[in-house]
Amino acid sequence: MKSEKRISKDEYYLNIAESIGKRSTCLRRKFGAVLVSSKNVMVGSGYNGSARGVVNCDKMGVCLKDIKSAEQYSNYDWCLAVHAEENTIINSNRDDRIGATLYIVGVHGQTGEYTFSWPCKRCKRILINALVETVVTRNDKGGIEKYAVAKWAKEDTAWRIQNSTD
Repeated sequence: MKSEKRISKDEYYLNIAESIGKRSTCLRRKFGAVLVSSKNVMVGSGYNGSARGVVNCDKMGVCLKDIKSAEQYSNYDWCLAVHAEENTIINSNRDDRIGATLYIVGVHGQTGEYTFSWPCKRCKRILINALVETVVTRNDKGGIEKYAVAKWAKEDTAWRIQNSTD
């Protein structure tokens, strides 16, 4: 009997994140995330969708960003969704987030194909403040990408200095 190769921890947690994303109420892209503590324990999860008590886009059958022809990773004021990263941080304990790894996967709502799962600037800042150490995502080809959150803080600082008007 031939045994299957054991999947890596990254694959394991990304598969869980992808499953969580199936709860998303977004019509455009469905994201799921899982937070894993530095002790290798799942400590939070979330998916993108409207805030509690707000009518979900899938119930309305329309996406405001589509109506406005807004590009991906832009015009967040037109989107009613709380991002998967935000919901994961909300659904976790602060002490468990320190040094943790966030796994996130996104798929296109219509095709189910992978979409690039890069956190927006707002989510990056939330992850910096939450003291998350690493973000692991699937890219649009299904491959694995890893990011050091501390690097985002340096990039944000450089951007602010470059765009300062003082």
